[in-house]
Amino acid sequence: MDALARWKARSRGEVTLPSGTTVTIELVAVSAEILAGTFPAPVIGLARAMESGTADLDHELTDEEIETAIRYRRIIVARMVRAIEGEEVTLTEADVADLPVSDAEMLWAYHLRLVQLPPREEAPNPTKSGSKKSPSS
Repeated sequence: MDALARWKARSRGEVTLPSGTTVTIELVAVSAEILAGTFPAPVIGLARAMESGTADLDHELTDEEIETAIRYRRIIVARMVRAIEGEEVTLTEADVADLPVSDAEMLWAYHLRLVQLPPREEAPNPTKSGSKKSPSS
């Protein structure tokens, strides 16, 4: 695996959720998804505000704003989960709504970078291992 591939792979990892379920997640690049136009129209405004840091969530939220925030969170969590117990999956918003609350909250914490992905175990790089063959080998 080349350096760029290793770097990109650091946004992906296997984690065990509070329910005991092991999932493979990939952190979502919200800005890239906004540019690609892959967010549903109702959440685009919130996605842009969250990404730019201008989201005003300090006021009493309207029902519509709460629904938009919940939908945004479900979309992000659904796009993060790549496999469950080693089986590749594609989750929907409805799937995320049915997850155990503690699992969904933990996945959201990974997205917000409040919890770091565990370090990936990589195959040793023979050029950096420090072991050199002796001339007699």
